[in-house]
Amino acid sequence: MERKKGRRCNPQQHHINFVKPDEAAKPQPTKKTSILDGTTGWNLEVDLRKKLVLPGIVQTNLRPDIIRWSETGKKLIMIELTVPWETRCEEAYERKKAKYTELVIECRERGYRTWLFPFEVGARGFCSQSVCRLMAAIETTGRDKRRTIQRLSQAAERASTF
Repeated sequence: MERKKGRRCNPQQHHINFVKPDEAAKPQPTKKTSILDGTTGWNLEVDLRKKLVLPGIVQTNLRPDIIRWSETGKKLIMIELTVPWETRCEEAYERKKAKYTELVIECRERGYRTWLFPFEVGARGFCSQSVCRLMAAIETTGRDKRRTIQRLSQAAERASTF
């Protein structure tokens, strides 16, 4: 079969779905949005050598590994990495979630939309389901998602040899 030359299908084009008089319209899939959407002025801090401080939001001794926040959008994302044995990923997730729950509540009381993402990468490189939840929330998909998971896995494997 020979391919016709000419116009290509443009995925950005809008299509009209016609509905017969005796049929109901099928619901259209909604576009997912990232928690990063609609906000500018993002800042990023990483906890190196126990020096991370939540900037002007709350006073706490807790130190998430990574925070990303926007003062203009009043959004705060806390990311906490744990590297347990693969059989203990779920337990590690629950422990970290419980540890930071009160901090999340305090930040929300201060008017910040706050998300906590504890995630686990097993000592032998297994990335738990919580990694996928984080990727979905910030809309990392396809090749970027696979590459990120591969890099996390390789880093955990390298670090576990020490």
